[in-house]
Amino acid sequence: MKKTFHAYYRLSEGDIASLWKEGLIVPDANVLLNVYRWSESTATELLKLFKALKERLWLPHQVGREFYRNRLSVISEGRKKYDESTLKDFRAVIEALEDKRHPFVSPKLMKRLRAVQSSLKKEFRRNAEELKRLAERDHLLDSITELFDERAGEGFSAEDVEAVAQEGERRYRQRIPPGFQDEKKPEAEKYGDLLLWKQILAKAESAKAGVLLVSDDTKEDWWWRWEGKSLPHPLLREEFMNRVGKPFHMYTSDRFLEEAKRHTGQSVSKEAIQEARTVRTEATLLDTLRRASEINRLLAPSSLAAGGVAAALAQSREAGASLATMIEDSRRTARDLMAMLEEARRPRRDLAAMLEDRRVDLRNSLPALLADLEAVKRLHSFVFEPRPETHGARGGEEAQPETPE
Repeated sequence: MKKTFHAYYRLSEGDIASLWKEGLIVPDANVLLNVYRWSESTATELLKLFKALKERLWLPHQVGREFYRNRLSVISEGRKKYDESTLKDFRAVIEALEDKRHPFVSPKLMKRLRAVQSSLKKEFRRNAEELKRLAERDHLLDSITELFDERAGEGFSAEDVEAVAQEGERRYRQRIPPGFQDEKKPEAEKYGDLLLWKQILAKAESAKAGVLLVSDDTKEDWWWRWEGKSLPHPLLREEFMNRVGKPFHMYTSDRFLEEAKRHTGQSVSKEAIQEARTVRTEATLLDTLRRASEINRLLAPSSLAAGGVAAALAQSREAGASLATMIEDSRRTARDLMAMLEEARRPRRDLAAMLEDRRVDLRNSLPALLADLEAVKRLHSFVFEPRPETHGARGGEEAQPETPE
């Protein structure tokens, strides 16, 4: 049974190890574009890891096309994040504390807050200038170009692209991955994921190699999900195995960084993994909001009235499908956020456990400390407190006891 329905089972550790050792490593455009959204240190760690795997890297033509088409807009998007208006909230907090002269905020702390504000302003300006220079002298682009020199695939002919589009119509109707969730995109973009998939299949078949695809596209036309767990879509794995005879596997960028530590021996920091995960989760949330906006448009009275009853019914079905997808995306995002929150809470729990251990130690040692304190008090009393005189006050006469009257 497992042999027949292998695509619905997780790959064995042996198959995964074999892919890391011999398979093609294929990044999606969204991962290469995220290099511009990450910090310099995280971007450097991914590019360093790709360099260690360079002999097996391969860039599909569709990935390169989407990367170059969107690169400048992603750089511009990053520059907007460093707009000084972002500092307004921080500045407002400081001004409010200064105006009210908060009794629990010391002048020393206020001085430190103003210093932090000044440092943030300088760093924002520096990073914004760095991103501005990337449009002209882009060291990240230089690194990516060097990595994939002689390792980029050729594009399909116009006839092949047309054939993919015709096949895509049938596949999308039958909900066959990948790409069916892009069916509402403009015609020029609708079949991008399917073109990418066809290029991967052709390359893997000619190279007789399995593939590790690294992608931050988390839609369900790439992944199969249940109870918060994810697998590459079984229909993709089945199609790949039937055509290539080798395994196919996928990672998001954060999982790729995480697994690379185990399979390659390369050092990857926890901070890089967490940043990649955070950026991916933010992108999922933005996609969910975009879907919600589309549903609002579909359900607007003007849209319903414009095309009559038939159009209204069609739009309602589309809205229902979009709503179901959005709800699942939201649930996935919530699960990711909860996982991130849980990871953030772990150090606090560790600290709480340490403090509790310390409290227990102190409680257990308290009787001994009290006994020591009592001994110190007795010693102090013996050394410093006056004792009754044993000699007479005058002429060495012995002191006579008082006689009660």
